[in-house]
Amino acid sequence: MSQSRNRAADERVRSIELPASDRHELLASRRRRQVIAVLETAPRTVDLADVAAAIAAMDGPDGGPDADPDRIAIELHHVHLPKLADAGVIEYDPTARLVAVPDESIESIRDGA
Repeated sequence: MSQSRNRAADERVRSIELPASDRHELLASRRRRQVIAVLETAPRTVDLADVAAAIAAMDGPDGGPDADPDRIAIELHHVHLPKLADAGVIEYDPTARLVAVPDESIESIRDGA
């Protein structure tokens, strides 16, 4: 992941006004940074399978079993999306398997502000 994407992810999480320790914990995971990167250019609401496919593409064909979209979707569903949603960074509907950027922050995630 490029440094600018890491910076954009950091700025996105910072805009939620979390304590520094919580922000660092959220951004410690490469998968969570990848989710934020995908949402920067995605429509407001995205299907979990589409987020997982985009992350698998980021990992490339040599990403091994960790780059399998089905495995990524399971990992996102059970671990990363609930954590990001609990922090207010995203909205996640586990029943519909939809990921969304909150209305008040959609511009900041796209602009990297």
